[in-house]
Amino acid sequence: MLTIKQVKARLRRQRVLYGRLVTSPDGAEWIRVGLTRAQLEYYMDRVTCYGFIQD
Repeated sequence: MLTIKQVKARLRRQRVLYGRLVTSPDGAEWIRVGLTRAQLEYYMDRVTCYGFIQD
């Protein structure tokens, strides 16, 4: 699982990351996304993001 800091760094190099945005501390809840910088900011404003599992 990638941290949010790692995801931000990868989004500087890549346009989109595909995978699951983890929204619970134990990893049981997640949202499947094609993540861009704008979408990451959107989700971070609305839900607590714990990490990202890349496909």
